[in-house]
Amino acid sequence: MDLLSTDELRELVEIRKPQSLSLFMPTHKTGSGMMQDPIRLKNLLKKAENQLREQGVRHIDDFLEPLQAKLRNPNFWQYMSEGLAVFHSSEITRFYRLPVVFNEFVTLNERFHIKPLMPVFSSNGPFFILALSQGKVRLLRGTRDTITELELREVPLSLEEFLKLDEYEKSQQFHTETGTAVGGGTRPAMFHGHEDVNERKEQIMRWFREIDHVVTPTLNGDPLLLYGVEYLHPLYKRANNYTALLDQGVKGNPDNLKPKEIHEKSWSVMEPWFDREKEKDTVRFHELAGTGKTASSVDDALPAAAHGRVDVLFVPFNSHYWGSYDPELTRVEQAGHQENGAEDLMDLTAAYTVVNSGKVYAVDQEAIPGGGEVAGVFRY
Repeated sequence: MDLLSTDELRELVEIRKPQSLSLFMPTHKTGSGMMQDPIRLKNLLKKAENQLREQGVRHIDDFLEPLQAKLRNPNFWQYMSEGLAVFHSSEITRFYRLPVVFNEFVTLNERFHIKPLMPVFSSNGPFFILALSQGKVRLLRGTRDTITELELREVPLSLEEFLKLDEYEKSQQFHTETGTAVGGGTRPAMFHGHEDVNERKEQIMRWFREIDHVVTPTLNGDPLLLYGVEYLHPLYKRANNYTALLDQGVKGNPDNLKPKEIHEKSWSVMEPWFDREKEKDTVRFHELAGTGKTASSVDDALPAAAHGRVDVLFVPFNSHYWGSYDPELTRVEQAGHQENGAEDLMDLTAAYTVVNSGKVYAVDQEAIPGGGEVAGVFRY
């Protein structure tokens, strides 16, 4: 599985380049379906070739070569997830093996198609888990179906390691300030028979502040779940500056647990949390309906999203609204089908929402609040 961060999603959204190719397909981790995956990609690339030809693109073989190369690379197909998303233009090529079962889809436009990615960023995750004990700290990234342990750098991985480093730094500072050469003398050793509880808590707090300082910039605003023995939870919350740390965590020692075991207990907390967030946003839509702060059609939601007004957007996962949008005239024109130059305006609405830090839920058509084409909640 590949990691797709919110920042990478925004980057994909903001790229505008002629012949931006987006391709989605289901894939298989094991079984006979693995043999069909390269054939599936080959067929989708044939469709892409036809679209390129219809748009009058020259040197089609050269353009598609980075994608064709994956068909010839058997190692690429050994590490699939549930779905493959491909984004390719003259400047970038990205492959994402993601825990989403995509429908087969390929489109060629001036921007990348991102709506199928939305389940990765809504009710399925992603989220982070900080697994803590005095003996070990681990950072994991999860979705509903996956868990990956991430490498932690530039942070002491245990309280003991932190205290040794802290004592060394104090020693260096002592010698520098007194003019004493390092190694030129000995400091009196300190022994603790019964270490003061408050001092121990302060040591843990200093370590937690260091963890927070290093880890927080890597989390991209996604929710963070704390997994650790009970007395560590309030200490870390006091040291924490990350606004997306959940109030509820998992209590217990995670040191000897495999990532899969950590995921199982963590998802029991995260699943209702994600569901509650979606339910809250559904309730907001119904409460604001009729006040001018909601939209149920693409015609209303798209201009609002383009101007940064959409805070929450529900879009149908497998539906499309082909047409064009004139941002200067704020005019939406429906094309009726995927013809040359037309783009999915539901996807464009989602893209504008993401760029302006809104939240997007990709759901079944029947789950759209209010029963409209889309459901948008405005900031103002």
